Amino acid sequence: MHRLVKMMKNQRGFTFLEALFQLVALLLLAKLLLLMILYMSPLYQNSFVQEAAWEMFIVDLQNFMVQADEVAIRNGGAEILIAQGNIRRSISKSNETIRMRLNAGNEILFVGIQSLNFRKINNELVLNVELTDGTIEERTFIVPPEK
Repeated sequence: MHRLVKMMKNQRGFTFLEALFQLVALLLLAKLLLLMILYMSPLYQNSFVQEAAWEMFIVDLQNFMVQADEVAIRNGGAEILIAQGNIRRSISKSNETIRMRLNAGNEILFVGIQSLNFRKINNELVLNVELTDGTIEERTFIVPPEK
């Protein structure tokens, strides 16, 4: 019993030096965690923004196709012409953007592409795009039959 009482008296808590060391280690880990969060956040945000912009471009293109009277591929698949009555839309790549030429003006539809290719197979238009980050996107659209 005397030994048990003696052991209880010998048990001390953390020393100030041990507590200080653990506090420094905790602060370093917190800073590393904060740096990781700050570094990773823009990566996720940029990819989300680009994916959302891509889907909006696809919806716009689909709307043009649905309303079209005629869809023709030009310049070996680098450009498409979408005709709807008197309105003629020409969609092609310019630098790192997909642009639409409508009458005399230009409108940017999507930014951040490396290459663009259109193919027409029967009543389907296949769009192949390589984005600047290396991602490859492909979409297929139903187009009106040729007249």
